[in-house]
Amino acid sequence: ASGITLPNVISPNLDGSNDTFRPFLHDDPEFEVLGIMERYRLQVFNRWGSVVYANTGLPIRWDGQGVAPGTYYVLVDYRITCGGVQEGTLRTELHVLKP
Repeated sequence: ASGITLPNVISPNLDGSNDTFRPFLHDDPEFEVLGIMERYRLQVFNRWGSVVYANTGLPIRWDGQGVAPGTYYVLVDYRITCGGVQEGTLRTELHVLKP
């Protein structure tokens, strides 16, 4: 099983808490797992299945720009080669909270 966890809520209000979407390690949430990812494809879908955000494969944090508050569905395809190869696809329901 993967130690990588995806958040299910972001609140991009610049208060320093849950401002961006980024994968993290369950046992070490402060570790910057994006720094060791060789591949990181992030896609965010609305409730109708349309892609509202997709990255270029670069390991970046997503700040919820371009979407209204609400529930979205996230698909992350990743590959890590640090300390052995770990790869897979993760899915989550994401709630975007905005003031």
